[in-house]
Amino acid sequence: INNIERSATLFLVKNIFSFILAIITLIFTLPYPVTSAQMSLVSALTIGIPGFILAMEPNTSLIKGKFLSNVIFRALPAGLTNLVLVLGAILFCLVFEVAEDMMGTICTVILCVVGLMVVHRTCKPYNLLRKAMIIALVIGFGVCVLMLPELFTISKLDLPAGMILAVFALLSWPTLVVFCRAQEKIKQSFDSLRSHGKHARPKRAK
Repeated sequence: INNIERSATLFLVKNIFSFILAIITLIFTLPYPVTSAQMSLVSALTIGIPGFILAMEPNTSLIKGKFLSNVIFRALPAGLTNLVLVLGAILFCLVFEVAEDMMGTICTVILCVVGLMVVHRTCKPYNLLRKAMIIALVIGFGVCVLMLPELFTISKLDLPAGMILAVFALLSWPTLVVFCRAQEKIKQSFDSLRSHGKHARPKRAK
């Protein structure tokens, strides 16, 4: 069950991002930036391969908390990080008149970077298998982008597009940390309210 929680977290990150982005692009008539081939690359490197390996490895840890709340708690910061960074990249590309194929490449790289960071957080604490997996995923990402661009519709970037990608790639880790800390504070405040509410309830007379 703990392994399935880890794998489900990776799946839910993509679902949260895709669902909210689809609604926003429909309402504000923005271009949906990622093609099916590009999403296949993101899904394979950040969901399919790591999810399969993490689900199959031995796990004797005790089960803690509730399954659904645990999965949502782990996935929500990464899903919101993807959403904020991709929306920011779309707006910058529209302002600087970057071509749509370059915009798709920028968003794909951002999604892969954030996805690999989520895999990194999910793999903690590391063992030999998880170390080998994360190294292989990073190498595979580089190989796919540099050597198989046509297969995954990856375009060459000009200077403005490259600068946009660099800025948002550098913002990915700080943004993820901010969302994680904010969620942790909200969770702590809810827990404290629940504990105060339990203590405030009057005891029933026997």
